[in-house]
This record gives sequence, C-alpha cells and structure tokens, in this order.
Amino acid sequence: MGITIKKMYVYLLAITMIIAVGVVGGFLAYSRTAVSPVPPAPAATDTPEPVPEPVPESVAVGAVGEQAAPQIQRCHKEEDINGSVQQSNSSNLSNPPNLPNQPHPPDVQAVWRFNVSRGDDPVRGPVDAPVTIVEFGDFACGFTAKAYVTMEKLMEDYSGDIRFVYKDFQTMEGWSPSAMVASGCAYNQSEEGFWYFYNRLFQGRNSNSITMVNIDSKVVEWAGEAGLDVDSFKNCYNTREPMPEILGDMEEGRELGVTGTPTFFINGRRVDGVLPYPAFKEIIDAELSGLEKQKLGEES
Repeated sequence: MGITIKKMYVYLLAITMIIAVGVVGGFLAYSRTAVSPVPPAPAATDTPEPVPEPVPESVAVGAVGEQAAPQIQRCHKEEDINGSVQQSNSSNLSNPPNLPNQPHPPDVQAVWRFNVSRGDDPVRGPVDAPVTIVEFGDFACGFTAKAYVTMEKLMEDYSGDIRFVYKDFQTMEGWSPSAMVASGCAYNQSEEGFWYFYNRLFQGRNSNSITMVNIDSKVVEWAGEAGLDVDSFKNCYNTREPMPEILGDMEEGRELGVTGTPTFFINGRRVDGVLPYPAFKEIIDAELSGLEKQKLGEES
C-alpha cells in the first residue's frame, strides 16, 4: 500500500511539473509577441498609378488605315448628334487655332474661318455659289450617312446657293476602305460616276444592305449601272489606285483638326458632328445674310 501511495505521489508531481512548464512557456511566448514592433507601412509615393488609356470606338484599319498615320479617328457618336461649331470673339478670321467646340453663335462674323481647299475632290453646285460646304466623311459611318440625307435636302432647298465638296476621312473598319477606293475609281472616270457611287453607298449604309461579303460585287455592278468602263474600274479597284488621293484627304483633315465624321466646313466654319436640318439652315441663312450685308455696304 505504501508503495502504491508513493507511486501516486510521483505521478502527481510529474503532472504538476508538466503543467508548470506549459504555463511558463505560454507566458514567455505571449511576452515576445506583445513587445515585437509592428512592421512599418510602405512609404507613400507622390507618383500616381498610371491610368489606362480608354479603348477607342474604332481604329482606322484596312486598305487605308494600314498606310495612314497612327492617329485614332472615330465616327461621331450619339452624344455628338447635335454637332458643334468653332467660334471666337476675335475679328481675325484667318489661320485659326484648334479651339474647343462650342455652340454656334448667331453672329456669323464672330467665328473662325479655316482655309479649306477644294483640291481635286468631287464637287457639286455652281462655281460662284455664295456658300461652300466641304465635308469630311466616311461612307460606312452611320452618322455620315444620316448627314447625307440632310445634305441632299439642303442642296435641293438652296439650289444655286451651295457648292458642295466631299472628302474622304476613314473612321470605320469593315467595308469602309473598299467604299472609298471604289468611289475614287468611279471619280477617275467621271464626276457623275462618283456621285452615282456616293448615292448608292450612303443609301446602302442607311438600309444596312452593304457588307464585307457583298461590297466587291456591288461596286462592280454599280460601275456598269453608272456607264463606266467596267474593266478599267476593276483594275483600278483591285490595285487600290486612288490611295494617294484618299490619304491626302485624311492628312488635310488632320491638319484642320478633324477627328471624326462627319465634319463640315461651311465657308470655312467648322461644324463637328450631325446637326439637325434647322441648325444647318440657320448657319447657311446667316452666311447668306452676312454676305448680302457686306455687298450692300460695299455698294453704299
């Protein structure tokens, strides 16, 4: 019995020592954790994180874009639908800088005048027309096609008063380059041939009847309908013969601050985007009125 009690005493003593060691070890571990310094936060920097560039709506590509300067253009979006007009309070109307777009003013004499050449581009209307409208457009751009309808009505309503010049400015992918080349090939044979293609291309865009699949066959068909030499047209189209003229239009547009289509210059007054018919009418009427006042002043 004495031996048994002695063994129990030894066991209890061993258990007590184990517990004591555990408690002391835990206390020491806690103490080391409590006094350890907190790692410092990363030093702040004055250099902001780079903000990624927004992805453009469309990039000029294809037969034209592959040879064009690496600048992004675009077909004017829905928010551009009311358009805008360059203006200034200065009376100096030559060699204007590229100013932010602002709503058009009622005073026609208070706007910048850009020097826009007719060049050798297609033109309609009398040589001595008091108002010249130069458009930079893309046949595949939906808003250029919308403006086409407005321009046709203006040409009808202001017959004899408007001289209209059309210049290429690629903003779309798909069949856009082929359309510009085809219209250029038609123009190489006759001005009437160009305007036939001009109508068919914009009408096709508005009806969504032109695709990458059918553009090649359609332009050959239209060449025959327009009375052009079809074999000559095919050779021109397949070799992309009008490319220098197309690239020249685009370079001129960039120099004038054109970044999207449609962009108009009405007697040198830049209008970006699609204006409703009454707004175009207001500008043209102001031009005609201003010229009439100037004429009366010279005669008095």
